[in-house]
Amino acid sequence: MNKKLIVIGVVIVIPSLLGVAFAFTTCFATTGAANEVMAQAQSDAESAGAAIGASIGYGLALFIGGSSLVSGLVGWLLLLKRNVFRCMQCGYILERA
Repeated sequence: MNKKLIVIGVVIVIPSLLGVAFAFTTCFATTGAANEVMAQAQSDAESAGAAIGASIGYGLALFIGGSSLVSGLVGWLLLLKRNVFRCMQCGYILERA
């Protein structure tokens, strides 16, 4: 397998794992912080502002997590090692099961 593809795969997979971990922790931190701010809010405007801030943080975390999962899948596919049959005359490649 080409070493360049392996390096590219590792470079893609490691940040995507960190992005998923960040999104996972941010989702739980945002939910807990929103509940605390909502409990301390003294007016309806403050409650609405806290709810909007929490929903923006939660949506951003979901976006980062989703895009990290997709890029992690691409990196994982680059790291796969598959056994194949290759024709020596024409170069046709047939995947083995």
